[in-house]
Amino acid sequence: MSDKVHASLRATPRILPRVALDCAVTLTVAGQSKLNCHSIDLSPGGISLLTVNQLRLAQYCALSFELALPDGPRLVEAMGQVIYCERAPERGFRSGVQFLHIEPSSMAAISALLTGAG
Repeated sequence: MSDKVHASLRATPRILPRVALDCAVTLTVAGQSKLNCHSIDLSPGGISLLTVNQLRLAQYCALSFELALPDGPRLVEAMGQVIYCERAPERGFRSGVQFLHIEPSSMAAISALLTGAG
């Protein structure tokens, strides 16, 4: 595997607000078992992750993670698509997953985190 791995489906620069997020994320990709990874940041449109394995560009996946909000923890579940995967300087890969479907309660939890409410 090359040290110069970089692939992207990003069409435009990010425009949605993002917040740093350091939490465990369970990622399930079609035909594979669950992968444990870690979040880097989060927006209403998607999440950046640190993964041990390289993810395939355009791969569909299910994600679940818990947000620690002032009114208590909230589970976020979403379906998404890998839009970039690049080698991370520290280890593994930095991958971006764009949300394709997210339940209203999960989006409300993300909004609460972004606005400091909850």
